[in-house]
Amino acid sequence: MTNILVVDDSDVDCLLFKTFAERIPGCTVIQAENGEQALEQIDKWGIELIVTDLIMPKMDGLELLKAVRKQYPTIPVILATGKGSDEIAAEALELGAVGYVPKSRLEKLLVPTIQSALSNLKLDQGCAGLMASAEMVRLRFSLKNVSTEFPKLVNCCSMMLEGISPLDSIGRMRVGVAIEQALHNAMYRGNLEIASEIAIPFGDESPLRELTDRVASRLADPVYNQRKITVDISIDRKGFCCCVKDDGPGFDADLSPRSLSADNGRGLMLIITFMDDVKVNESGNEITFRLNWKPLKKMGADGTLDDSVSHQSSEQVDKPSSPTNFGQLISKQSGRTIHIDRNEFVVGRSNTCHMVLTNKNVSKHHCMLILSKGEWYVKDLYSENGVTVNGKKVMRARLLTGDVLGVAHLQYEIRYDSDMILSMSRD
Repeated sequence: MTNILVVDDSDVDCLLFKTFAERIPGCTVIQAENGEQALEQIDKWGIELIVTDLIMPKMDGLELLKAVRKQYPTIPVILATGKGSDEIAAEALELGAVGYVPKSRLEKLLVPTIQSALSNLKLDQGCAGLMASAEMVRLRFSLKNVSTEFPKLVNCCSMMLEGISPLDSIGRMRVGVAIEQALHNAMYRGNLEIASEIAIPFGDESPLRELTDRVASRLADPVYNQRKITVDISIDRKGFCCCVKDDGPGFDADLSPRSLSADNGRGLMLIITFMDDVKVNESGNEITFRLNWKPLKKMGADGTLDDSVSHQSSEQVDKPSSPTNFGQLISKQSGRTIHIDRNEFVVGRSNTCHMVLTNKNVSKHHCMLILSKGEWYVKDLYSENGVTVNGKKVMRARLLTGDVLGVAHLQYEIRYDSDMILSMSRD
């Protein structure tokens, strides 16, 4: 018997959670009306999974999530979000939630999301001891377009992670969700070329009849049914990397916040939130995502910096420029130097950004620096407080060395490594 806790101050919504969750065989549902009451129920009932609303009195969903991650790190938390809660949902995912369900799609998505989370909690632990002595694992799979095989790959990867990585069960679950969503995109959107207007299933969700019919038709067509999904996974003592490539012509995987807030962008939003670095190739048929074991180094508001900065490769900050550095951003407030170590460099408040600013006026994904044909540009990623170049507000603009980039009210002088840029432009 699995005990699930549903938390919502609305009696109607709580009843809906309970009604849908009890459709899962072997599950008992316990209710709570706020976070404080929920914490009292966890030990009393031996809770194994929590579904919670975000907006509640006394202790809201985010506060409950933080408390659960601290006191009960093995219990997965799923969020139910109302209209206009996408940014809050993204923040909750970054804090450790394993998934979220828009309340508008509660009936269709709640049960499969719960089932997916529960299945990842019951992995075979047989080889974990052996894997603890492994230094590196590299796996390559060539998969047919059979979605029932995807959970097996996820389980295999999770067992490898348990031995090699420092991740707890929730961390491994989040990696599994990212892999599964990438596989679904590769199969449905890539190999079978299913249009974005047709929703694809999440977790154990039953597909719509329209999708079932379209998939059956495509799998009977030799143009589509010979296509494979190639998966390359590397796990070592530094981190995890996964590359998923399909044989299709490619599809538009827009990683901008505006796109990811839509229902059909939920899978990509989960991947970007759970991983440190996500890239899609130019043709749109390959996605690569990485997770580093070393915790992000953030400088809190301790008085040393006005614009607290973290960087995914923190060892490079304040070190002399090396061949892997394209240039630097020099803070006009503090004088601190942040090295630009890739040709697409995202700045924002989210932990998924390459340069993380903890200032509250900075948006989750604020802007991106892009190196294209030997020239640098900045692109505003629909930020709330805008981007400026030399004091002028821009959506997209060319950047020259010496220009001053404004991110909200923070300012950075740009210095480029011209030799590196010329080398890149010739490649």
